[in-house]
Amino acid sequence: MARLLADRFAERPTWVVVSAARGITDVLERVGASSSPRRVEELLERQERLTGVGCDPEIVADLRQGARESVGRATQRLLAWGERASTAALRYHLSRLGLDIPVVELTTRARLPPIPTALVPGFYIRNRLGRIRCLPRGGSDISAVLVADRIGAPVVRLWKDGGGIRVGPKGIVLEVDGASLLPRLVESIRPLHPAALSLAIQEGIEVILEDPFRRHPATRIVSRNPGSVLVPEAVPAGITLERGGRPGGSG
Repeated sequence: MARLLADRFAERPTWVVVSAARGITDVLERVGASSSPRRVEELLERQERLTGVGCDPEIVADLRQGARESVGRATQRLLAWGERASTAALRYHLSRLGLDIPVVELTTRARLPPIPTALVPGFYIRNRLGRIRCLPRGGSDISAVLVADRIGAPVVRLWKDGGGIRVGPKGIVLEVDGASLLPRLVESIRPLHPAALSLAIQEGIEVILEDPFRRHPATRIVSRNPGSVLVPEAVPAGITLERGGRPGGSG
């Protein structure tokens, strides 16, 4: 991923939203339910195995603190750990390639720093008090569209296993209208979260589902009718996202 992103950074300004490594959020839920030190160590080993790099001491300490704060149920802070850990790992791998890419967290405030490239941990938002609130599962899709909206990017590319949307024996659909696709995504987060698609349609942002290794065709989801679709609740109760103008940018 770091090598692929390095090539993209060389071509154009790009903001990257990072998800947790496969299965990590599920493990975090189990850690929160048990608060077992053994489960914490197993999680750290799994994270290192999946990302190819050990967690730095600050990330490790944050996990241990989050596990201690959880009493029979994972806290918001603990559940968001996977995205923060994966973002730190990706930043490390990019640094090995000579790239120093800043990490920017999404907050309830509309403004993002006017920089060409950044790594954004997905799945959560910080409120004005700095507290973490998680989006629904699959929420990194929502994070990506929120970032695109805030930086004024016309397109979001979501790197998905298997590339685009498969429909029976016909294979992958190369292009589909977002409004016609949306009803089929209800109660599902695959191939993308419906709230992410709704927000993209409302803001006129095109979504492309693609295989980062280009082994499979991509699906372009066209948002032809911005403002005509009601957006489902995409953020937890109690969070108000400020809206701001588009300063321009790419993503």
